[in-house]
Amino acid sequence: MMVLGVFPLVVAVLLLVVSFFVLVVVTKTESKSLQSFGRILAITLCIFATISIITTIYLSLTLGQIRTRGKFTRMPESKYQHFRK
Repeated sequence: MMVLGVFPLVVAVLLLVVSFFVLVVVTKTESKSLQSFGRILAITLCIFATISIITTIYLSLTLGQIRTRGKFTRMPESKYQHFRK
C-alpha cells in the first residue's frame, strides 16, 4: 500500500481510540447532558474514521488504475513537447 494509504489509516485508528476513551469516560459520568454530548462526540469520531478509511481505499484503487492505464505517459500533441527529450 502506498504512503498515501497509510497515513489516513493511522488517523482513523487514532480517532477510534479517542472515541473509545470518550465512551469509557461517558459511562462514568452522572450528568445526562454530558453523557449525550459524549455519545454524540464518539459517534462523530467513528463516522470520521469510517470516511477516512473509505476515502483511503477509494484513492488507493483509483490511483492504482490511473497509473496502470498509462495516464501519465507522454502525449504527442502536447504544446510543451519541445521541453521533453
